[in-house]
Amino acid sequence: MFNTVLKNWIESLFPCQAGFVKARIFTELKQFLVKHREINHQTQILEDNIDIRINPFLLEKDVKTIIVVIVPYKHDNDMLNDKTSVVSRGFWGKDYHAVIKEQLLKISTFIKKEFNGKSLTLCDNHPLPERYLAYLAGLGYFGKNQMLINPNPIHCRT
Repeated sequence: MFNTVLKNWIESLFPCQAGFVKARIFTELKQFLVKHREINHQTQILEDNIDIRINPFLLEKDVKTIIVVIVPYKHDNDMLNDKTSVVSRGFWGKDYHAVIKEQLLKISTFIKKEFNGKSLTLCDNHPLPERYLAYLAGLGYFGKNQMLINPNPIHCRT
């Protein structure tokens, strides 16, 4: 009941899809992450401590559920449409971290107000494996390139 009410409310708030993952230590990822680090396939922006990457309890000791929200972020800019070399559309306009975090904070407020719950709002600023969590939340599947593929398009408002 709680998850259904919350999912429907989140998805009515802005263009997104939401899912839930029971908090646990994701031990099944440890061997993969160790190997990934050993063959130097890890970018410098990723947390080097693998235990922190697989254990949400190290971020919030009382976590029970991880809410995963996937959001399309598209910005149109007529001045850039005819250019041959431009940066990714995700970087046009406002920083998506700020835009999406603002929406996620509304979710935190709703959880506090409606359910007297506690939450921690994270937007691309944490060590947890986002794509894997989205997969576990039923929001997509992994393609051959290990990118998460969402079979249900989310329509953006531009």
